[in-house]
Amino acid sequence: MEIITSRENAKVKYACAVRDSEKQRTADGLFFAEGPKLCMELAKSCTPRVMYATAEEKEKTPAL
Repeated sequence: MEIITSRENAKVKYACAVRDSEKQRTADGLFFAEGPKLCMELAKSCTPRVMYATAEEKEKTPAL
């Protein structure tokens, strides 16, 4: 898993755009899920395209 340390990272900016814009999600055919419990449940039924986690959350939830 790649560790991203800056909010200025292009991947972070794109994830925020997907999270904040229904138009962006629809255009890209994406669904945005947030939180370890929801992400773990969704991963059981579909293959995530991409997943981001903070170092702290990765420590708390190594299964991510």
